[in-house]
Amino acid sequence: MSDERFLIGLAVDVSASMTQSIRNDWELGSGRFDSVRDALHVVTDRVVSLTRLDTEIDQSEVEIFAYAFGLRNLPGEVCDLFSLLTVASALSTSAAEPNVIEGDPYMWLRDVAERYDRGGWGTWIADHLQLVEAENLAANLRSFPILGSELGRLLPDFSATEIQHAVTVKNIARKTGWERLKDIFAFGRSLKRGQVSPKRVASEIVRAGGMEGIERQVGQAQKLVRSLASDVFTTSQLFDRLAGLIRQALWRKLKEAGDTTLSPAEVAALIRRPTTGDELASRFIYGGTPMRNALTKVQRRFRTELGRSSFDSSTLLIVSDGQPTDGDPIPLAGAIQRMGVNIISCFVTDRDLQEPRVLPAKQARRWTKGARLMYQLSSTVVPDSRFGRNLTKWGWSVPPGARAFAQINHSAILTEFLRAALG
Repeated sequence: MSDERFLIGLAVDVSASMTQSIRNDWELGSGRFDSVRDALHVVTDRVVSLTRLDTEIDQSEVEIFAYAFGLRNLPGEVCDLFSLLTVASALSTSAAEPNVIEGDPYMWLRDVAERYDRGGWGTWIADHLQLVEAENLAANLRSFPILGSELGRLLPDFSATEIQHAVTVKNIARKTGWERLKDIFAFGRSLKRGQVSPKRVASEIVRAGGMEGIERQVGQAQKLVRSLASDVFTTSQLFDRLAGLIRQALWRKLKEAGDTTLSPAEVAALIRRPTTGDELASRFIYGGTPMRNALTKVQRRFRTELGRSSFDSSTLLIVSDGQPTDGDPIPLAGAIQRMGVNIISCFVTDRDLQEPRVLPAKQARRWTKGARLMYQLSSTVVPDSRFGRNLTKWGWSVPPGARAFAQINHSAILTEFLRAALG
């Protein structure tokens, strides 16, 4: 293995139809998507263990990328799965980490504001929130850092005094007499003391699309801060309150992250990392089944990966129940195979349609439409290939002309299939 390099692509169906259970040998997951994740966990951990025991096996010789398809509320319903898990993890806190702010919550919040170049908001919070409110706000931002990141992006770069003036200056022209004069004098004193930067205020007004935009933006920010300071919320409650804000932030972070290709060790570490990001990521799964769109992205990805480096073997594993909602994916699968990529098809079902541990050489009459589609997506198995030899070694029957297709209705079968693909 030390002289060979492998490229493994995964296309994992996370649509609503994947919520039914696969029979499990372990208790890590209950649904089909959970079983896929758990199988990856077991397999990649095994590969990492082998690299520690055998100095001739180098895990860096295996590179893995993955796409999830069937995502709700994300453009195209397809994204890089490892990027999704990485971003969700980075925007969340460890599930094992206590949600406690030690010391002065005002200081902690000021540090968060400074991190996003919004120090004025730290001062405004200290001036306007009571201690219990500051503690609540800090706890919520601590458990769900995506909110701090998004606030830092949305808020104008104002000092605390500028925040006050941003919502009052526009109204000066509407006032009369002493009230108008008082606001003008207050604004003038702030300018003289250097508490207001006309240049910065002007640039932020332009960025917000005018004074009305600034007034609306500051007002919304103050409302959001006070809402988050009203109580300590669970991740689920925060998502329900701020679904749109979180969805926009996650999509933007995914675009920034781009493609993620990992070694088995990195996949294992990513999958077993316990974070509240798991709940964040789970909010976007169980949509439709855009398999054509997924294979389009997979084809482009293989073209990119194979163009930047040479591999001795390229394999795509498709894990799905074979119910696409965006047209016929078979032509795309054929195009991917013509690139030299072997396609292994894992048909996920809870029904017994196929003899266990047998790769079929033809379709059976009693197969469902989904089973027939997944069979047609798969490649013919080369008898002397690593994949075929591994399955034979583990007691599988691989007759001449057999396709790399298997019904996966048990976590152990899925694990064997993944192990055979990873060599």
